[in-house]
Amino acid sequence: SVSIGKLPDKEVVMNARSHNLEKLGMTIENLTPELADQFGLKRQKGIVITEVSPDSVAAAVNIKPGGIILEVNRKPVENIRDVKKVIANAPENSAVLLLVQEGDYARYVALKTD
Repeated sequence: SVSIGKLPDKEVVMNARSHNLEKLGMTIENLTPELADQFGLKRQKGIVITEVSPDSVAAAVNIKPGGIILEVNRKPVENIRDVKKVIANAPENSAVLLLVQEGDYARYVALKTD
């Protein structure tokens, strides 16, 4: 999982497979059959958004848990390693462009932390 954004003041224990994209306010995980069932997803591979912090950049653009990240900065991603690599190679303080599938539809969202 990857978390993006501000975490609440309470202590949060993350799953070892999850990744926190704190600046964006969400947590993502590599999609497993169990997570697909939990979120009612037909897709069995990819990256699922598992948490969105309420007052985060991600929440501001209406990203919700259960969305699937298909691309980061127009680069297809299949796992958390891909996401981290694309974000690490992005210019500092630049917006992150995500292609997120929600149900039968996909949309691009730009997330800027500053």
